[in-house]
Amino acid sequence: MPAAMSSRRIADKTFLALFGIFLLAGMFLLINKDKAWLSLQMNPWMNENSARFFILVTSLAEGVAITLVTGSLLFRSYGESLLMLLNLLLIMLVVAFLKQQVFADHLRPGLELLPIVPLKLAPGLKLHQLHSFPSGHTASAFGMFYLLSVFFGTRAFSFIFFTLALLVGISRVFLIQHYFEDIYFGSIAGVGISILLLLGEKQWHRKGIPGWYHLSILKRRP
Repeated sequence: MPAAMSSRRIADKTFLALFGIFLLAGMFLLINKDKAWLSLQMNPWMNENSARFFILVTSLAEGVAITLVTGSLLFRSYGESLLMLLNLLLIMLVVAFLKQQVFADHLRPGLELLPIVPLKLAPGLKLHQLHSFPSGHTASAFGMFYLLSVFFGTRAFSFIFFTLALLVGISRVFLIQHYFEDIYFGSIAGVGISILLLLGEKQWHRKGIPGWYHLSILKRRP
């Protein structure tokens, strides 16, 4: 087995093992707690500093960070950059369809909770009101960081990338933008789509991929 493929499998298993633990713990919350429970438990910790931190964390799954990640991968491999771009575009399309067409009646916690609970809010942050399920930020974060984990191929990076993905999800709950169920199923969408895309890449490898796929800005010749 090539060394690169072996390291990919190690990273893949590490990230997915951590993800499995999260899914099991999350399932316990979904079954035993009200959907607003985690939001209400975290809200007392809201202050100017914590709000600033989680706003920064949530930006890891937004346009600037995504563009930087996808662009930076061009220095590693054109193929990895293309795969990341396709992955994030597919995640955005799937999440947008689910939000707009399937779960359009799911409201955000800001709209449902504020009239009945005196919540602390992040200063200056606009609260979204509609299309809560699933969380697009969380889906993008888990999809992006899962692929990065596979690309970099070490357990250490898998731990780091999983932690960052989880923090993005937590930030959405902390900032009163989503319920826990939104980030839970958003994470499943992100990782699930990424796995399907990696399986597609594997089939493409078997059929023979273009030579440029493994080239990069720093490596212009095979």
